[in-house]
Amino acid sequence: MAREPASIRYKNPGAMWGSNLAIKWGALPKAVVLNDGTGQGNNIAVFPTYVQGICAQLDLWRTSKNYKNKKFSDAIRVWSGGNHVESYIKFVCDRVPGMTRNTVMNDGFWKSEMGIGFLKAQAWHEAGKRYPAPDADWIKAQSIIFGDIPNFVNEAKPVLPTYDTKWLQTSLNKLGTEPKLDVDGIVGPKLREAIRAFQEKNKLDVDGLVGPATIREIEFDLANPEIRLPEILLPLPGQVKPDLPPTFWERVVDLFKPKG
Repeated sequence: MAREPASIRYKNPGAMWGSNLAIKWGALPKAVVLNDGTGQGNNIAVFPTYVQGICAQLDLWRTSKNYKNKKFSDAIRVWSGGNHVESYIKFVCDRVPGMTRNTVMNDGFWKSEMGIGFLKAQAWHEAGKRYPAPDADWIKAQSIIFGDIPNFVNEAKPVLPTYDTKWLQTSLNKLGTEPKLDVDGIVGPKLREAIRAFQEKNKLDVDGLVGPATIREIEFDLANPEIRLPEILLPLPGQVKPDLPPTFWERVVDLFKPKG
């Protein structure tokens, strides 16, 4: 029995190479080197779920300077490396109602049914067969990318199930993240931004990923709220106003002395 194509085996509908963007959406740090078919010598990112792979596929198309706001014909020429461009355009247009070679791939396009239709057609083309991800996964990924999760997919499992996502959202809210996060168990752009802000504040590697160091810092801050003192700027030498009682600054300095 023939193996499934790599893009299906590794839940990577866009057949994306390993990259920081792929890791951002939960791909394994190490990509798989391909040695089958036309992918020989290339590599492919490995995703735990179809939703994560679709999120990465859509994120790449809408943010890369190679494709963002480009006409479909121009974008697919770059994507394919100039190979079989016209047949690729025909393949997609035959499967996506209303799409033409001149369709502009902007956010309006990516938020539409046509945008999902393109992602499905591209995945079909890359796999050489209809891609098996269910319709709900494509819609969920689109909603995650644009931060608008419809109610009918709100009960899905966390997108990145390496930790309890609801615990993470609740914890960041307790630690003062603004704006407050919805505790819905979904990893989307707002949560990623809150993670990055927390990492920057605590002088961690700012990558938007929740590794052991970030979890330890969150747990420490939750267990030791009294350590998170308000920021008070001490005066520089010579800046103390003479009319202030000296005991005022003594009391301020006392706040920062070790206890016990």
